[in-house]
Amino acid sequence: MKKSLISLAFILTFIFCNGQNESNFVPIYEESKVPDFEIPDPLTSFSGKKIKNSRQWEKVRRPELLNFFTENVYGIVPGDLEISKWEVVEQSDKALNGKAQRKQVEVVFNQNGKTLSFNILMYIPQKAENVPLFLGYNFYGNHSVYNDENILISGAWGRNNETKGITDHRLTEKGRGVSRDSWQVERIIDAGYGLATIFHGEVDPDKEDFNDGIHPFFYKEGQQTPAINEWGTIAAWAWGLSRAMDYLEQDTDVDASKVIVFGHSRLGKTSLWAGVTDERFAGVISNNSGCGGAALSKRQFGETVGRINNAFPHWFADNFTKYNENEKALPVDQHELLALIAPRPVYVASAEEDLWADPRGEFLSAFYATPAYNLYGKEGIPSKDMPGINQPILNSVAYHTRPDGHGVTAYDWEQYIKWANRNFLKKEVYEPKTHVSIEGEKFLINGEPTFKGREWKGSEVEGLLPNSRMVQGVFDDLNPETVAKWKYPDTRKWDAERNTNEFIKAMPEWRNHGLLAFTINFQGGSPEGYSKSQPWENNAFEPDGTLRSAYADRMERIVKKADDLGMVVILGIFYFGQDERLQDENAVIAAVDNTVDWIQNNGFTNVIIEVANESDNRGYQQDIITKERIHELILHIKKKAPELLVSTSFNGGSIPPEKVVEVSDYVLIHGNGVHEPARITEMVETVRSLPSYRPMPIVFNEDDHFDFDKPVNNFVNATKAYASWGYFDFRMKDEGFDEGYQSVPVNWEISSERKEGFFDKVKEIFID
Repeated sequence: MKKSLISLAFILTFIFCNGQNESNFVPIYEESKVPDFEIPDPLTSFSGKKIKNSRQWEKVRRPELLNFFTENVYGIVPGDLEISKWEVVEQSDKALNGKAQRKQVEVVFNQNGKTLSFNILMYIPQKAENVPLFLGYNFYGNHSVYNDENILISGAWGRNNETKGITDHRLTEKGRGVSRDSWQVERIIDAGYGLATIFHGEVDPDKEDFNDGIHPFFYKEGQQTPAINEWGTIAAWAWGLSRAMDYLEQDTDVDASKVIVFGHSRLGKTSLWAGVTDERFAGVISNNSGCGGAALSKRQFGETVGRINNAFPHWFADNFTKYNENEKALPVDQHELLALIAPRPVYVASAEEDLWADPRGEFLSAFYATPAYNLYGKEGIPSKDMPGINQPILNSVAYHTRPDGHGVTAYDWEQYIKWANRNFLKKEVYEPKTHVSIEGEKFLINGEPTFKGREWKGSEVEGLLPNSRMVQGVFDDLNPETVAKWKYPDTRKWDAERNTNEFIKAMPEWRNHGLLAFTINFQGGSPEGYSKSQPWENNAFEPDGTLRSAYADRMERIVKKADDLGMVVILGIFYFGQDERLQDENAVIAAVDNTVDWIQNNGFTNVIIEVANESDNRGYQQDIITKERIHELILHIKKKAPELLVSTSFNGGSIPPEKVVEVSDYVLIHGNGVHEPARITEMVETVRSLPSYRPMPIVFNEDDHFDFDKPVNNFVNATKAYASWGYFDFRMKDEGFDEGYQSVPVNWEISSERKEGFFDKVKEIFID
């Protein structure tokens, strides 16, 4: 306990009750059990005065609210302490494969014979100046945020966690990179932001012991614990963030006017308090901060004031215990904590399954904080109706809730970056225009069937998705021994950016002819058309399944252009001959997850997934991609992102297995090797006769048969059987640059007789 005078009997009683409360505490997880309570009006002072403008807010209401939270919740900081010195102890301009500068800065404090230091790990975009920056604490050491062997390992005390590499309260090499998914360092750098992070245990260890960390630096003679209105650990951590800000103001690589303070869970409570007490922070992010953070205390949903004070008695001022099981007596609530940040932007994020943190309570807190922002003409949460999953509100008061539980995900960071772009860099936020969906056997775009009401020669074509195989749109070859094979005839060298730029330039003409979709792959198909071996590396994934940013950037430009044109992207993930470049099955699953995250994080609604091209091909080395197990990956995606439409394809002429059809949203088949158009009709009929088939679209997205000038061909028969058909064209023997869409380098224009034949047929069936 923090009180200096306390009887042994009370100590024993507290220990007993603490254990009893933790073991017997039953949280409220049902809205019907939330007690009745009144929301304190942020715009009415304690004396009853109505606050009508920002001047009154700053002169009357803000000071009294800040004083209450300081004295009764987080605690007073009992003095001032400036940085004694700081030193850059390590740096490199070749971090993150050359895209960033890494800097490790030791910040030192001396007072009364005591010394404390903490290390700030920083990543800054290469060759950038005055960058905006995210600043936040990490849980498991700076070395945990990224798998970088140069990051120093802290010697500070850590809470034991074997899976995070903390044993006997010591951080170890085992923890290197264990939190990389929660920090998304490359994504932050690619967006043009810097990142600074500190191990929270260096400022104040997360334990009920006030004889280490920063607290003893401020004790009066004989004092061993903070007074009842003085700071707990959360306020100490907030103090540390302000001292980091003192350093950042001296760092010429950083735009100190655009430092956004971030925190998750208990560190999200910290970021909020830091943002309230230090107005130098330009914005504040609270991720799953829950009780004592963004969630309304009076709801008593999930974790409560009593539960948090019993479990973590060192976090808050002792005065806060007056409200244990007594939240109704609080004259304030956490929405007023958020209001104290106004007019600076604040982002509150929740997770659907994180009931302990009370997602609805966090949302309502953001909603009820909005009137304070309105005083400054700022937009907040417009309605008390909670938005759906993955439907962020990116105003000055921002909010989202995502699927899954307590943690920080790539989706969270994508929203934070979009919000920061809008609020600090004044960048436009991408809003998708094209939403693809399925209703029975029909494809819909923006809620309407494709080619609504259209027939062709007595056959219905409404709801079909004419497509072409354009898999090399993001092609590159990472093998220096083979890359010269793909040189352009005019420049005599390969250029991945030129390839994508010319792809995008050609897309409007495809769309004008009626093409509504194209297949494009992260692991591209053979750049020779058909190949026995694939020594080249056309692969968007690192061996561990991480999505390579250069591929992702090129794909993003293509998908956005497709969205603008009203086109659907059939996004392929794996291709035989390239899948073995992933180190193991876990890497395959990681590649799938990273692809899904990439789609969701970008907000794309015009993408449907082909997990693998021809998963029954014997060239696949990863067992989970093969015919017998590919359905597992489809189910994995459906569980992770149920809104995505998913399927996988099989060799030309093959019928998908029952277990694949059963779990797919649409059926993908290939016409390669099918020389008789009647077989195309038969394949469609066979699929529809499968016991596992239910009304869903059937799509050929690869067929290398043409004869478009003949009355009967594969395209025509697929259309008459009410199946979408896809064109596959490669450069044949002795043909030149203008031929084919599969062979690299590609002329993406409608530049050959075969291409003209296909596009003219599309136009005839769907447009003319």
